[in-house]
Amino acid sequence: MQGAVNAVQSGLGFLQSGLLTGLHTITMGIAAPASLAAAEQPLSGAASSDARAIRMVLLLRHGQAEHNPRYYNPLWILHTMLGRDTPLTPRGIEQAHEARSCVEGFGWLPILENIYVSPLQRTIHTASIACVASQELRQPPLELCPLLAERNLFICDTGSPVDVILSRTPYVAKGPWCGVDQLTGEWWPPAMEGDDQLMRRVSLLKKSLVDRPERIVGCVGHGAFFRALCGVKLPNAVPRWAALRTDGSVVLKPEWDALDASSLLEISKQLADVDERVQSQSQSAAPWNPIL
Repeated sequence: MQGAVNAVQSGLGFLQSGLLTGLHTITMGIAAPASLAAAEQPLSGAASSDARAIRMVLLLRHGQAEHNPRYYNPLWILHTMLGRDTPLTPRGIEQAHEARSCVEGFGWLPILENIYVSPLQRTIHTASIACVASQELRQPPLELCPLLAERNLFICDTGSPVDVILSRTPYVAKGPWCGVDQLTGEWWPPAMEGDDQLMRRVSLLKKSLVDRPERIVGCVGHGAFFRALCGVKLPNAVPRWAALRTDGSVVLKPEWDALDASSLLEISKQLADVDERVQSQSQSAAPWNPIL
């Protein structure tokens, strides 16, 4: 009897290993498309060798969700293939609280001028834990942003209709949340989103960050999207600072990750001068356009 149990466990382990390897190959192969460089269009004709930061962006991937690989559960793939808009796991909720401790510890939340949040369930939940200030602190707006949605490769990446979002998380209909009224119809990306479609969203997000006046913002999003944005697959719920530069690239800035709010504000003061110069150059240069 024990031999049969061991055989079944061995078989499940082999199946799980194969599924993990196969999906890892698929997702790693398409999460960073070959057209990544195509999205890095100059903002105003600036040379990449002289690229300067013009926006400071705090990137936060959601906490562990039910579809994320969990080696102790060989049935996790069912959540990926069959579970739409999957929620956080208990561990994902813990990770979101750990992210909150990090954000609070460095005093980052009050200096964020806006926080963009993917409208998927796992990112809304993560932001509601990690990015909501205690009463005595300034609370930045939490704006639902469909451009930040995950690359739609599996059912778990398919969004929920607005009425479902409101029934599940009614708090997004009132401050500090905003943007739910801008979600219409099937706001999420099309199934099996192609490289060009993904990179167009990445480029549109960067352009929207440049077009708006805020210089220090947060983005709560997803692994594949962030990998297309900055070239790195971020871990779950670990805040990472990045710079959006004049050449259109987004570069992680690990030296910022250990800085407190006052130090980051000093850096942000330099962005105004760079941004003013970029805007001045744009008067006589071709504007930076998203991929169409």
